[in-house]
Amino acid sequence: MKTLLNSIFHWFETRIEPYPSESPKTPAKGTFRFIWSSLEGVRPWIFALAVFTAGIGIMEALLFQFMGKLVDWLGKYTPQTLFAEKGWAIFGMAAMMVLAVFWHFAASNIRLQTLQGVFPMRLRWNFHRLMLNQSLGFYQDEFAGRVSAKVMQTAL
Repeated sequence: MKTLLNSIFHWFETRIEPYPSESPKTPAKGTFRFIWSSLEGVRPWIFALAVFTAGIGIMEALLFQFMGKLVDWLGKYTPQTLFAEKGWAIFGMAAMMVLAVFWHFAASNIRLQTLQGVFPMRLRWNFHRLMLNQSLGFYQDEFAGRVSAKVMQTAL
């Protein structure tokens, strides 16, 4: 079991290259364009995380609906007739709850194993490489020290 979990975690951890070999492009000007250009290489995983997070929210809302329906059914049916009348619905609810466990596991792995550890390091690496491409005149300005300090604080 431990080996299976280790291989699953390893698969998620190796989806994003933390130190890409291609040279980073200068980020676009403007807040949203800067963010979009900084997401280069991780956009599919950000989208997957958004989909999985939305799915978790939907499943948790359905869980409360299921509890309400079960309470209503317990008041309406006897124990002998409950499964005869609503057995497939109860089976569907149980199946969705089992699916929710695996869905949440996948969402947690995308967030914690794929993005949380690698994405900040990738940003720092790319920004550091952009700083290395600057001229000597750039570093003679006081502003350059503040910029390089911010680059080092990016992933902290």
